[in-house]
Amino acid sequence: MSAATTTGPSGEPVSLTKATTWVCRFSAWESMSVSVIQGAPIQLFLLGHGAGPAVLGVVVALLPLSMALQFPMALQIPRRGFPGTLAFGRKIRIGLLASLAAIGVGAGWLGGGMTVALAVVATGLFHALFSMAITARSPWWAALAPSEVRGRFLARELLVANISLVASGLMVTGILSLESPLKFPLIFLLAALASLAALRCIWHIPVVPVPPMPPIGHGLRDLRKTTLPRLLAFQIFFGFANGGHAVCWIIVLRDRLHWSDQMINLMPLAAAMTIIPLLPLLGRLLDGLGSRICLVLSTILGVIHLGLWVATAGGAMPATGLLGIGLTIILLQSTSTISLNLMNLASGRMVMGQTPPELQALAAATMTMVGSLLGAIFPLAWGLIAERVSPWQGTYLGWTWNGHALMYAVMAGITAISLFLVARLQEPGAPPFRASLRTLMHRR
Repeated sequence: MSAATTTGPSGEPVSLTKATTWVCRFSAWESMSVSVIQGAPIQLFLLGHGAGPAVLGVVVALLPLSMALQFPMALQIPRRGFPGTLAFGRKIRIGLLASLAAIGVGAGWLGGGMTVALAVVATGLFHALFSMAITARSPWWAALAPSEVRGRFLARELLVANISLVASGLMVTGILSLESPLKFPLIFLLAALASLAALRCIWHIPVVPVPPMPPIGHGLRDLRKTTLPRLLAFQIFFGFANGGHAVCWIIVLRDRLHWSDQMINLMPLAAAMTIIPLLPLLGRLLDGLGSRICLVLSTILGVIHLGLWVATAGGAMPATGLLGIGLTIILLQSTSTISLNLMNLASGRMVMGQTPPELQALAAATMTMVGSLLGAIFPLAWGLIAERVSPWQGTYLGWTWNGHALMYAVMAGITAISLFLVARLQEPGAPPFRASLRTLMHRR
């Protein structure tokens, strides 16, 4: 893979080794920065100041909702270029992270309600700028990596991002263990510094030409002829179940199982540690078997993962004591991280591989916009459902259910239904669906 090249703006060869180095450095700093806003720290901060499930539903919905901004931003890529688009709004995002630190410092004076309101506004603005900037990411990476090694290239970038998540997760866990009112402001300030480092890396990533984009009407009509509509249908089902999990998991661990903030923060850390040794294998699996069979595997693992959450919320998992908590974390996070990472890699590879270069930015933006707009409704709906269903308890099939266990059972069922949508996906050049399954079963 290191010997492969692509073409620069003037036709000069661009080393994939250099591209991989700077893309990985960028992803490392970027993951460290955005994990604070898109992960447990911001939710723990809000819960600590009196936010309820409905507010968490709004916060979880802000990111997918803001992804709709990718569609108009994709039209600006030919004018701005890949680096200019990826750097868009970066300094404002750094300022927003600093403002969250200031909100944390002044929380005692502001009061719980004002603190939560200001933090939600800052988080929403951060998500909006982040969503617009990453419009350039998929088409830029696709232009840098030839199709025959693209799966391994994407897996290597994700590998570095997850190593960064482990490092930052350990750091955040250590900070959360401090008995200080300044622990969250310190976390937000460190995220701002990581975002600044990511900005510096952007300008070192090799520049490749941006293909001219066709008129928007023609482009959308051409995209309808690809597998994109069916892939969108699958991701909507998958995202609906995931939206409920994003709202419920911290509440289950914090309020039902009474885990500490430090223990909850270890969950994403465990996920990153699980996927790190597996990502090179996933990259080879993608390039060898194709995207569709990998989507099948990710969906099956997603059903297993949500089934384990049914048991956890219902009290059937040994989620107390050091050994029990460790076993619960390993089971939940291993199934979750493999499922989500494999799905993201396979979806991105399928979209980039089945659209011509001039439509790749539009395809990525369309997939993100449609899926995210619909997906933004799901956390809001699940948050309202959780407010009403959480206190419920009932006995069925010899087991005492609670509201959260019931919601996770519904999520698992929805994810299982999405398997039928995966089977209808088309992937030119890949073996037939049943042949792919037979190949997978016979691989060592």
